[in-house]
Amino acid sequence: MSTDKTILFIGHEATRTGAPKSLLQIIRWFKVNTSYNLKLLLLRGGELCEEYAQYATVLLYENIKPVQKLSIKNRIIHKVFALIEARHKVSSKTTNKIHRVLIGEFNFQKRLAEIIEQHFGSINLIFNNTTVTADLVNNLILLDAPVISRIAEMGLSYSPQFDVLNRRTKHFFVVSKAVRDDLIKRYSINPERITILYGTIYPEDEENKGIETLNIREKLAFGKNSFIVMGSGSRSYRKGVDLFVQVAIQTYKINKDIIFIWLGGCDDKYLGEFIKEEKQIIKEYSNLYFINSVPKPSLYYKEINLFLMTSREDPFPLVNLEVGLQKKTIISFENNGGSPELIKDGETGYLVPFLDTSAMTDKILKIYNGEEASLGENLYKEIISNYTQESSGQLLKKFINKELNI
Repeated sequence: MSTDKTILFIGHEATRTGAPKSLLQIIRWFKVNTSYNLKLLLLRGGELCEEYAQYATVLLYENIKPVQKLSIKNRIIHKVFALIEARHKVSSKTTNKIHRVLIGEFNFQKRLAEIIEQHFGSINLIFNNTTVTADLVNNLILLDAPVISRIAEMGLSYSPQFDVLNRRTKHFFVVSKAVRDDLIKRYSINPERITILYGTIYPEDEENKGIETLNIREKLAFGKNSFIVMGSGSRSYRKGVDLFVQVAIQTYKINKDIIFIWLGGCDDKYLGEFIKEEKQIIKEYSNLYFINSVPKPSLYYKEINLFLMTSREDPFPLVNLEVGLQKKTIISFENNGGSPELIKDGETGYLVPFLDTSAMTDKILKIYNGEEASLGENLYKEIISNYTQESSGQLLKKFINKELNI
């Protein structure tokens, strides 16, 4: 079905992390399976920009953010009033009022809409991928396009401006039941405005990587039969990197042959002191390793034995799907977001009580000793059956087609 309609996707960045990677999958699917004109506006760039550009026209907000252009006369007026305010001779409220009279009020939203239309043409629908962009979505109000928002955040991660996004969003697509319940509880959103759109993956991408090998045991000088446990994500409080380290230390005191690797960099100021202690921790416990973000994390996942989901709160971690496609067993905390909706205890993985690192350690040792079964094959079958991009893409396409009367 041919159409000249344009969808503007909005994301916060192009880093190789969960939300940007999920948005890339959605845009890619729409490029292949629809005739919509696809545009993408990002707050800032990142390593995925080139991949985004294969499927959509990409624009960085940091490069086009409207600014008021002043004449030389008005620049002098502006500097004078800034100086007056700085010396507290006149209140900012008064200077702003006089400033607007002398220079004229700058209509930021109008100018932003003009810039977007200059680059992208008329916009028919806005697909917003995160609460982080709430302010940007609000400032695009003059595009006069309906907004649907995909929410892959929970309590610790919601933007302070979520109420603004709520007012602008016609319908929410959330990545798990946990997120849906959280939105209803926190913001009293009508359940009819919410549709569950689970995180998904392209299985063929991982199958195409099947011939690639990394040989991390050889590269890191591990034994050929070393038992490797991995965690992944930003080294943050929310992702529970400190809990991962606790489990590694507890395990080391019982079995020094089990190796722990955390894959992903640091972006959390609250764990600053913990990060400073990493070198000392690594020096003291020889079973613990930290590796920064890599372009193809699945090459690491395919060579591990176990994966730990240590997040305190995670809406529906994409990494669970990436690990599951490698047929690896996952151990997760209960009640930490969307993971338990995929990881069914004793069926597609293992669940331990929330934040109980001792229980997680015990489960690792039982699997290592052969007392508990590996459930990676079961997880793989569940993902292939229910969590592919094709199924979620069709659901989203149907909604958008109806919204745009197609």
